[in-house]
Amino acid sequence: QRLVFLLAENRSQALLGLQHDPSNPLARLHDHPLATHLDHIQANQAEIDALLDQLQQVDAVPATREAIGKLATLRVRYAKEGLRPVIDALSAGQFQAANEHLLKQLNPIYAELSAASGQVLERFQQDARDALANSDQRANLIRNLAVAGIACSLLAALAGWWLLSRAIVRPLSRAVRHFDRIAEGNLTDSIAIDGRDEAGRLLSNLATMQAHLKAMLDKIDSAATGIAGR
Repeated sequence: QRLVFLLAENRSQALLGLQHDPSNPLARLHDHPLATHLDHIQANQAEIDALLDQLQQVDAVPATREAIGKLATLRVRYAKEGLRPVIDALSAGQFQAANEHLLKQLNPIYAELSAASGQVLERFQQDARDALANSDQRANLIRNLAVAGIACSLLAALAGWWLLSRAIVRPLSRAVRHFDRIAEGNLTDSIAIDGRDEAGRLLSNLATMQAHLKAMLDKIDSAATGIAGR
């Protein structure tokens, strides 16, 4: 926007310079010399050069860089074919020639330059919209990945709980039921041993204890029967 302003400002300064034409009855009302406007143009030219250099170094998409290149080319034409002849004519006091050149050369080139400037601004606005859309897509992707990660973590936790229940909780529950049956005096239940882990060893020892208790009770029962038969 600063660049667009300076390009328009130079044209305005050239128009103001034409007001210093001695044939203009209002020329004597100016409280400053013609050189004031010419100096403004020169100062603006230096700033325009610096701004264009910065603009051409911007990391942009090809379409935007093409628009910037077109603007830079037109700006060279604007300075050499538009402003320079007007400045030279004004400096030489040839106000009529300066006015004719401004109308026939400077104004048409300025119209092209203004359109090119607008295209560059539109390209930057489009690039900003595209960058925003891409950032939204990345945010959605990150959110979806986070949701998927949480879902996978929950599934892993459920799977871990199921495996833990299958490996430990269920065998322990079976062992407790067998202990209850033994406490009730039932020593004939078959105790299934599914594995060789700690739960399997527990059930194995429980089966051994049940067998020993049954054998011991059978001996006691036999001895009691022998004593009763005497």
